[in-house]
Amino acid sequence: MAEADLPAQPVAGALPCLDEARARFANALHALIAAAPALELQRGCHACPPGALALADPAGLLWQVPEAADGSDLDSQIALLAAYEPLLLAVEEALGLPFRPARSAGEWPQDTLWIAVRRAGLAGLFGFAPSLQSTAAIGAPQRALTAALPVAVRLSFRAASLPLDAVETLEAGDLLCLPAGPLAVELAGASRAPLGTEWRWSPTDGSLFQLGRTEQTEGRAMDSSEVAAGTPAFTVPVTVRLPAAAVDAGELAALAEGGTIRLMPLAEGLEVELLVAGRPIATGELVRLGDDFAVLVDQVVGRARTMDPAATPPVAGA
Repeated sequence: MAEADLPAQPVAGALPCLDEARARFANALHALIAAAPALELQRGCHACPPGALALADPAGLLWQVPEAADGSDLDSQIALLAAYEPLLLAVEEALGLPFRPARSAGEWPQDTLWIAVRRAGLAGLFGFAPSLQSTAAIGAPQRALTAALPVAVRLSFRAASLPLDAVETLEAGDLLCLPAGPLAVELAGASRAPLGTEWRWSPTDGSLFQLGRTEQTEGRAMDSSEVAAGTPAFTVPVTVRLPAAAVDAGELAALAEGGTIRLMPLAEGLEVELLVAGRPIATGELVRLGDDFAVLVDQVVGRARTMDPAATPPVAGA
């Protein structure tokens, strides 16, 4: 939401005398807190007379020390920050604004705006100095909402390298053995546009994390020029693409910064696609072979064939 789209009138509970820019800031601030599922806004933007002890960071964010708490020295401040960490982290996440207290203060600028919020049993007063009273400083109201929206993603990984003639003669009932993990994978959005290929995924528990470029040796589908250069003895990589899974946009952002998220682990009966050079060549389902998995081909693209239940399926990629 652009700053110009925010209403200039302050929301209920805010100071009625705010000028237009500060009123937009108050509205954006209230919207971000309201969008945070873990936070409850107890009192909107208001003035708070100086005198109480607060911890302040260089950017102008203040947190007023609870009345019953002792924050007079460094040791007590560290203990206080640890006790209120869930509330502080929730505010940081909602506003996209880190809180790095560098000093204690009993005075603050007259125009500082304060809000009262609660998370579970923890309540606190947070102040925003005039230097912070801009919608650009805390983001836009949809920022927290967008992070909670699910995004459909799909994983694909290199399953095996097969002779080109074996790929061309693939039939329903064939088995393709899958490698053990962790595997280098490609992550794509719902539009199938790549979200990057520097990922490693564990088939057993579904954990996905970042992979350095120098480590990646799998998960790349060959392009059409590579396949065209093949001969009957030439091997081509066969890629397995899993069904779409829903992931929070916020989780994807954390993943890109080096975090770990959980996607679907491999399980019997999971329907998958087999691809060569990015093009689907067959569909199948996962089956167990001892401690490992394999894809049981049920249909080859362009050929609707039914496997013979009495036939012993040939195994590829073993």
